[in-house]
Amino acid sequence: MEQQIADFIKNNSWFDIEEAEDGFVVAATRDNGNVGDETVGSEDIAKAHELKKLIEDKFNVTCEVEEVDEWTHLNVEL
Repeated sequence: MEQQIADFIKNNSWFDIEEAEDGFVVAATRDNGNVGDETVGSEDIAKAHELKKLIEDKFNVTCEVEEVDEWTHLNVEL
């Protein structure tokens, strides 16, 4: 199921897949973040929350949105 979720994220966003194995999928982006200020982009956060809802509903898994400097992470636990 990891690959199905990774494909869903790739097909519905600009997030890169960092991990898709062992019961986890981790996707991240800083496309709209500010590297100099180390702040996340509001577009990235909005897309992460949208994906979170879609993935939780479609795959019955748990997701978490995480902000680290300019990076927005979407962590999916199967």
